[in-house]
Amino acid sequence: MNKFIGIGRTTKDIEIKKTSNGKEYTIFNLAITRPYSKQKETDFIPCQVWNKQAITL
Repeated sequence: MNKFIGIGRTTKDIEIKKTSNGKEYTIFNLAITRPYSKQKETDFIPCQVWNKQAITL
């Protein structure tokens, strides 16, 4: 299990989807600006969230 803590903006509204088994999940991109870059560079991180965390998000 990986753990990632990032502060950024979502690129669009988050939509909750369900699998055929009824589990909730969401897939979204998080836009994070590099704080120590001389040029304003932004990374787009793909994220997946499952179950209760998806509903909370």
